[in-house]
Amino acid sequence: MTAVTALFDPAMPDETSISLFSNTSMAQLTVALKNSNDGPDPDGKGFGPSASDYKGFIAQPSQLASGSFRGFRVVVAATVPRTVEGPATTNQISIVSPVYQGLASNTLENKKVAVSNSDTSAWVYFLDGTKDQVRLKEYNFSIGNVTSYLDGGDVALNSSLGAWYEPASDERFVAYQEAKYGRLKEFGVIDRTTHDIVSTSDAKAGTSIAVTNYQGTTYLYYADKLDNVRRVTKSSGQWGSSQIVRDSPPVGDNQIAVVTANGFNHIFYLARDDAVDSRGFSHIVERI
Repeated sequence: MTAVTALFDPAMPDETSISLFSNTSMAQLTVALKNSNDGPDPDGKGFGPSASDYKGFIAQPSQLASGSFRGFRVVVAATVPRTVEGPATTNQISIVSPVYQGLASNTLENKKVAVSNSDTSAWVYFLDGTKDQVRLKEYNFSIGNVTSYLDGGDVALNSSLGAWYEPASDERFVAYQEAKYGRLKEFGVIDRTTHDIVSTSDAKAGTSIAVTNYQGTTYLYYADKLDNVRRVTKSSGQWGSSQIVRDSPPVGDNQIAVVTANGFNHIFYLARDDAVDSRGFSHIVERI
């Protein structure tokens, strides 16, 4: 599975102001610079290791997530911790850019992460536990502690996660896939309530979840059972219907990333029929 996450830097020129991070088959991190407007991406603008460089430590198959802690931009992943001897028995949830730092640990079965942030803090979300008892956990950047949620909840093992912060209500939300029916659900972290996202009953098992929140509207992207990329929008506290994203090629099992910039949602993923070695990421632009 090819993992991706995107960060927007408004201080950079528009044609290179989105940084698209991805993993490699050697567990390393690469970055490509993308256009934040509705225009072509620059050719060859990116940085990454060569085939002869050291192997990395990003767990396979992991997902990537990114966010900002008081203006400090970070990329987070599940990583393979160093051991004295023998294989690792846990994952490490770690910052992998711009520095490496372990934040927490979890079970090997769960390798998905999500990040959300406010102006003053940031939170990393990941799953822990085994098939019969999956828990959602939150690492708080401000105080460095880990909190558990959804103990005994119907959370699919190794579910993808999407996280966002809503300034108007000062609430944090996490989207995940339920184990029983495969529908996507929304969890309010502060009030600890869970709601079905009803129109996502067509979600494929193990779908990637990507979320962005802009001016009080939440946009959630996922894959249906036919590998179509779909969008469902939450406005005024209500989730709407699910729509196929226009001109989007089938996604397969790869991660979907979304970032809002210059009045557009920029959606990135490696399409099902594209070669990993080509790094030919689809870049879909939706005006919002």
